[in-house]
Amino acid sequence: EEKLLIDGIVSALTPMLSTKQRGHMKQVLQEVFPLSVSHVYNMSVPDRVKAMILEQFESNKYEVVPALLEKTLELYHVLQHRKCVIVAGPTGCGKTTMFRVLSNAINFMQATEARMLKERSSSHKGV
Repeated sequence: EEKLLIDGIVSALTPMLSTKQRGHMKQVLQEVFPLSVSHVYNMSVPDRVKAMILEQFESNKYEVVPALLEKTLELYHVLQHRKCVIVAGPTGCGKTTMFRVLSNAINFMQATEARMLKERSSSHKGV
């Protein structure tokens, strides 16, 4: 029950908080729920995903702004666990850029994986 409660709190508040505020929220949650918080803050993104996102920023000639990169990685992580996400912010803050970069990165990774599977299956047919 604690994990569900923490999940709800983090899901609702994290997108609205700065990195510093998220750190404070994590500290408070760890003090209140010392045994249940660690699973929520495991927001690691595979290195290949981060590399592909960075590659998409560069190939589209976008400046790699650390805050936008962080939000893009966070969006990737959230989309692994949620079906819907609302991204809100003022005009020009990077919402569309973030979606384009992430979409291109995911599409490229999926196409690469599909190609590799096809190559494996065709090489096994000849055996």
